[in-house]
Amino acid sequence: MSGKGAVAWIAGTPWAAVSGTEKQLASALAQHRQVLWVDPPAALFGGRAPGLHPVLEEVLPRLTRLTVPVLPGAWRPVLNRAATWLLHRGIHSATRDANPEFAVVVVGGPLGRFPRKTTGTKVFFVTDDWLAGAPLMGIDAGRIRRCMLANLAEADLVAAVTEDLADRLQELSPGTKVLHLPNGCVPFPARPPGPRSRRAILLGQLNERLDFDILDAVAAAGIELAVIGPRTARDPAVQARLDALLALGNVSWEPEVPAEEVPQRLSSAAVGITPYADTAFNQASFPLKTLDYLSAGLPVVATDLPAARWLGSPHVKRERTPEGFTDAVTRALGEAPDAGHIRERQLLARTHSW
Repeated sequence: MSGKGAVAWIAGTPWAAVSGTEKQLASALAQHRQVLWVDPPAALFGGRAPGLHPVLEEVLPRLTRLTVPVLPGAWRPVLNRAATWLLHRGIHSATRDANPEFAVVVVGGPLGRFPRKTTGTKVFFVTDDWLAGAPLMGIDAGRIRRCMLANLAEADLVAAVTEDLADRLQELSPGTKVLHLPNGCVPFPARPPGPRSRRAILLGQLNERLDFDILDAVAAAGIELAVIGPRTARDPAVQARLDALLALGNVSWEPEVPAEEVPQRLSSAAVGITPYADTAFNQASFPLKTLDYLSAGLPVVATDLPAARWLGSPHVKRERTPEGFTDAVTRALGEAPDAGHIRERQLLARTHSW
C-alpha cells in the first residue's frame, strides 16, 4: 500500500496492551505511510495518563501514538459524550501544527467514534462480536449497539475479520456491505528445525474465552504445558480455575514476555494450542495465536471454530471434545520435527501476513 495522506487509527485498545489485530495492522500500515494511533482516553491520575494534556509519542518509524487524558469515569454513560469530545479535540489540538491530511480514518473497538469534519475515507474495522462480548468486557451492550449503529451508518467501508462476523454486522445493519478482511500475522524469521521440548504452548490472554475443560484434560494427561500471557479474567469462577491450572507442577506460566522473545519461546515447543470455548463471541473471532504458532513452524490443535475451519490446513487439527483435543496434542508431541512440514506451516503463515 502506498500513497499520500496519513492514517488516523482510533483504537479500541491502548498501544501498551497485548499486541492484537489493531496494533499489528497499524504497524504494518506504518511501513507505507504515516499513522497516528489514538489510544482510548486515559483516566487522569491513572497508570496510562501521562499528565493533564494530550501527549504525542513516536513509538515506531512513521507511527505516532496520541494519549488524551480525561476525568476518571468519563466512559460511564452520562459522561461518554464528554470523553469522546475530549478525544476528538485532542486529535485536532495535538496534530494542528503538523497539519496532517488524513486519507483514512479507522475506528476500532466497541466505543470509538469518527471525529466530526472527517474528510478522509472512514473505515469501521470490527475485530470481534462486541455485542456478544459485552459481559466479558464489562460494558453495557446497549451502549455498544448504539455506537456500532452510528459507525455503521457513517462509515465509507466496513471490514470484519471473519465471515461469521460480517454476517452479524449485516444483520445488525441491513443493506450494509461488509468486507471480509481475515486476520493476519507478523511472520517470524524462518528457523531451521532445532531441538524442541515435548511440551505444548498456549499464547495470549487468560480469560473467559478459554475452554477450561480442555485445558484441565490436557494437564491431567501429564502433558507439559507452557502458558504465556496476562490474566484478564473477570469471572471469579474462571479466576479460580486459572489458579488451579497454573498451580499444577506440569504447567508453567509467564505473564509477560518481550515481543522479540516470543518467536524463540514458540519455536522451542512442539505444538501450539488454541482451546477456545464454543461461545457466540468466539464463533465470530479469529485468534491470532493460531497464525503465530504456524509462523513458528508449529503444528496446531484448536477447537473446531469457524476461523480454524476457514484456514483449511492439515497443520491445524480441529477437535470438539477434551478427550479428542488431548489425544491430538499427544500425537503432535510424539512426532519428530520435520523440516518440510515446518516450511509448509511458515509459508501458510506468510500467506496470511498483513
